Amino acid sequence: MVTAIARSLAEEHAESAQPVLDWAEALRACVDSHLRDLQTPPAAERLATLAERAQTLVAGMDFTFLFDPARKLFSIGYRVSDGTLDRGATTCWPRRRG
Repeated sequence: MVTAIARSLAEEHAESAQPVLDWAEALRACVDSHLRDLQTPPAAERLATLAERAQTLVAGMDFTFLFDPARKLFSIGYRVSDGTLDRGATTCWPRRRG
């Protein structure tokens, strides 16, 4: 409705009504976006579903090849070319000195 009024105004007063038409189109797009949001589950529900999917994926993976039992650390680096752990990439935190 607002867009139709703005278009009618733009037809009568072409250049001076362009900002009104632009704002009307932006308003329509914003309302359409909110209507789409209302049709999807709430964010908390979507996040809970995503967390469940992530947990299922993690539970189904075998991370033993990344574990260094001597150091009791998981490696974040793996050399595919020779099938070994990258010894320099066992933690993403800087090591403390001293």
